[in-house]
Amino acid sequence: MAKQKEIGTRVYYRGDMANSDGFGTITSIRSDKYANWTEITLDDGRTLRPNTSMISDTDSGNGLTRIVTLAAYNKRLAEQVNGIYLMAK
Repeated sequence: MAKQKEIGTRVYYRGDMANSDGFGTITSIRSDKYANWTEITLDDGRTLRPNTSMISDTDSGNGLTRIVTLAAYNKRLAEQVNGIYLMAK
């Protein structure tokens, strides 16, 4: 079960062909009769309003995990750096 997202959680938005990537913060969480919605304010001022289920606690490094928590992003980055270090040995 995914951990419940909280206001103040830092996230990484992977972006796409038309939208650049960026880091941001969850600024509000709202519910309606259809879903739970999260508002994310990116550090550059853009605002995203994805369904809360679109924010992943694991980073697959591709478009399947478009928005990930900063902890997941940092974990994947560390794994990649470690892999490069091991290949260089």
